[in-house]
Amino acid sequence: MSAPIMMIAGSVISGIAQIGQAQAQQAQYEQQAYNEKIKGRQDAINYKREGIERLRELNRAMAATSARAAAGGILAFKGNETKRMINLASTSRALGELRTLDLNAENAILQGNANAANAQAAGRAAVRMGTLSAIGNVAMGIGAAQSQGPILGTTPT
Repeated sequence: MSAPIMMIAGSVISGIAQIGQAQAQQAQYEQQAYNEKIKGRQDAINYKREGIERLRELNRAMAATSARAAAGGILAFKGNETKRMINLASTSRALGELRTLDLNAENAILQGNANAANAQAAGRAAVRMGTLSAIGNVAMGIGAAQSQGPILGTTPT
């Protein structure tokens, strides 16, 4: 086999390898995208768990208020303005925290999805750039081979 043909074959093989490498890189980005979505959902679950804990704390605080009222000789389950005010303040604070945690959970999912979309775009770009680079290298290999001498009986012009 002549040297120019070997140069062309080498550049084609190199181009195929570049495309394969770009596709492997895209697979890594796809895995990263999947992981980002999972992370966003896990963060959202953690915020929801924290919200549940806040509601439990509220329940304990309201139970303690009723118990203190009963210990002080006040009918624990009968309306009492002081007890109501304490419970209302506790409820208001807890609901504010719960809403913040709920928004954080939504944002965690949105952030995970955005990070996943960025990783997927990077994977597509890697394949696109790898393919263009491979085409360019093959073209350069063909040009270099033509400068070395005739390819399959052709003469350089």
